Amino acid sequence: MEIRQLRTVVHVAELGSISGAAERLHIAQPALTRQIQALEDELTIRLFYRHGRGVRLTGQGAAFLARAKRILHEVEQARTEFISDDAALYGEIAVGMPPTVSDTLSTILIEKFLREHPNVKLRVVSGYSGHILDWLQKGVIDLGIIYDAKHPATIVSQPILLEKLFLVQRATKVPLKDEATLEEAVTLPLILPSQQHGLRLLIDDVATRHGFTITPIVEVDSLPVQIDLVCRGLGATILPYLPVFRRVEAGLLEARPLMSPPITRQLILARTVGRPESAAVRKFAELITREISQLVTNGHWLGVLT
Repeated sequence: MEIRQLRTVVHVAELGSISGAAERLHIAQPALTRQIQALEDELTIRLFYRHGRGVRLTGQGAAFLARAKRILHEVEQARTEFISDDAALYGEIAVGMPPTVSDTLSTILIEKFLREHPNVKLRVVSGYSGHILDWLQKGVIDLGIIYDAKHPATIVSQPILLEKLFLVQRATKVPLKDEATLEEAVTLPLILPSQQHGLRLLIDDVATRHGFTITPIVEVDSLPVQIDLVCRGLGATILPYLPVFRRVEAGLLEARPLMSPPITRQLILARTVGRPESAAVRKFAELITREISQLVTNGHWLGVLT
């Protein structure tokens, strides 16, 4: 019996799918199937029932899963306790970020972390806050950066930044007021993400509570496309300052804080309760908070550190 077989059982059980587990673990499906069969032969029990939609645990399989999770937890605890933070770091880290953060921050984080810890394998994925919470609960990622999301008791949240939102327009020679209002924003041709996006839901909610209706001329869920359309003068958008600060500094865009009413959202670093945390994960979490603090200090990410 090998540790990798125990991890395989956990992932197959969580996903209810051998093909899904193979994709998550980056293993060919036949090889993963052989792992399970070899373990079943060794234990002389059947761990999973196969059916048309995937697999499900047998009674003995469920009992074995509980034991496998305890063993993996103990292994990770031993690794965490006996590998000091100053030792060379190894292993894998998976981190989830929303697009408005990932498009600017992920390159900085990856470059700095790998420079100090070249033996760690990093995986950074981009998704909405709801997706990131789901990945955390399923064990797909170790850390997640999310916005304001309601989360279950199985998630530990660490507030990082209360972020301001800005009305973003193509730069013109006509002087604009230093601050923007929602009343002004709704009169402009707006380019916004669709209503499955947390940012759009926040904007719509604030607008409704203040008697305004948001009717964008186009909905775009790609952040780079959204910003590019604004740069081309096709409309305005509402975003945090971080993803547009370079274009503002280059004189291509203007970004004014929405102050009447102000629109803010809380940035959170999320982990799963009870999930063993390696030294590498702790180091990456520290780097996230340090880099965000630096961006705020430099004026590239406008908000209040929390």
